[in-house]
Amino acid sequence: ARKAGQVAPEQDEEGNDINPHIPQYIAKAPWYLNANAPSLKHQKAQHLRDAPATGPSALEAWYPRGSQSVAQGRPQSVFKKGACTNCGATTHSAKSCLERPRAKGARWTGRGLRPDDVVAEVRLDWEGKRDRWNGYDPRSYAQVIKRHEALEVERRELKQADLDQRAAASSANVPSAALERKDDEAHNDDSGGESEYKLTADGEVMAHEKDVDTKGTARNLRIREDTAKYLRNLDLKSAYYDPKTRSMRQDPTPGVAADDKDYAGDNFVRFSGDVAQFAQLELHALKAGQEGRDVPHLQADPSLAEMLHKEYRKRREKLER
Repeated sequence: ARKAGQVAPEQDEEGNDINPHIPQYIAKAPWYLNANAPSLKHQKAQHLRDAPATGPSALEAWYPRGSQSVAQGRPQSVFKKGACTNCGATTHSAKSCLERPRAKGARWTGRGLRPDDVVAEVRLDWEGKRDRWNGYDPRSYAQVIKRHEALEVERRELKQADLDQRAAASSANVPSAALERKDDEAHNDDSGGESEYKLTADGEVMAHEKDVDTKGTARNLRIREDTAKYLRNLDLKSAYYDPKTRSMRQDPTPGVAADDKDYAGDNFVRFSGDVAQFAQLELHALKAGQEGRDVPHLQADPSLAEMLHKEYRKRREKLER
């Protein structure tokens, strides 16, 4: 009755409605929880139930980095049993100590005892666990900016030095061999990316690079001599061009006569020739199959199906007369 909406849905102790379409093995609490009222709290983890509400403070919570606790405002002076034998901190062992291994550890010397590390318990929710930028310090990106600025300054200095060298060589009217070599290298770099397209016999477009060893076949390339579909009519309210499929279904130039234009949209090709006749043949075979008539399959025996369709059309024309 609750699924049909005839009875109001159940409510938990907080007054929230329980979806009646939830299966019983999910909505029903285990027997050892002694749940006297309907509830869905048993489906949520205990640490998530006790966690504070999510917000900026919950998302920004992270482990402290480089923080060390000092007991009562002063470092420890006596080695404690069970502490790290290398540095003397009680929060980790010698195996996980990150300090340089000492020749004689703090266990035997009793000097240079390091304070304990701050062990924080960060309780993250579902979003905090999957936040890829959680714990990231934006101030660390300043080093990347500084490095790129230094590279930009160096690039400008090199470019200015190159311009000064060229100006000095041109004023002296003496061509420098180094400048000619640079010009040749720059020309080779610019011409290396050039490529010419050639249409093969099977209709594919081959991209021939300058190097014979690097050849690639690029499919779905429009022949450069053809006019692009979106350039046939520059009106914004004309036929829509889909850039992903490179298709324009409507006629971009409806005001031009059919004999004077070489492109009338992609739908013109779909509805020209024998396409309409084949669609009628498919419709005839579909209706005959639905009515229970013994008609040959259109794909298995298309010739016989077309002959029956012609006979059907002749009989229909006779009856109409």
